[in-house]
Amino acid sequence: MKPVSKTAFFCCGARMLDADSDRPVCGDNYAKILMDKEAFEVFDKFRPFKNAIISNATRHRIIDDLIKSELKKEPETKIFIIGAGFDTRAYRMDGGCWYEFDDPDVIKYKEIDIEEAKKEAYQKALSNAYSKLSASAVIVNTDCEFKQNNDGQMKVNVIIECIEDIGVEQKIK
Repeated sequence: MKPVSKTAFFCCGARMLDADSDRPVCGDNYAKILMDKEAFEVFDKFRPFKNAIISNATRHRIIDDLIKSELKKEPETKIFIIGAGFDTRAYRMDGGCWYEFDDPDVIKYKEIDIEEAKKEAYQKALSNAYSKLSASAVIVNTDCEFKQNNDGQMKVNVIIECIEDIGVEQKIK
């Protein structure tokens, strides 16, 4: 990857930190998927620049809102992203006909396996939910649903059906 193309890791890392924050501005949960060892090596040099990171996430949100507004009016709008870097809008937004242009190495790096990302998110959420169950709970079924909220964040809801003895007796006459 060309050195100038590596600046895409800054934008991606900024969106990742935003998504992991308590009050995300753009909430790009896919950004983390693209952040591997090489990405962190580049991004870590920019971590001290907090205002630039916040500014990047805010700019991303402004553009998100503009594109969503257009997609509501015309769901098949053609969207051209020149210097796309690790933009994930085509994955996060409904509708649109997306065309991304960048260095071929960047485009290849960006090929996200969304189904694999969903499996990982489900396993993480399921593990978290299991940790909150009592040891006596008997799990009958698990399921999940993925929903995108109004801010474009993808959320996984884990549904666990379980039976648990809570110490209540019932007499049947």
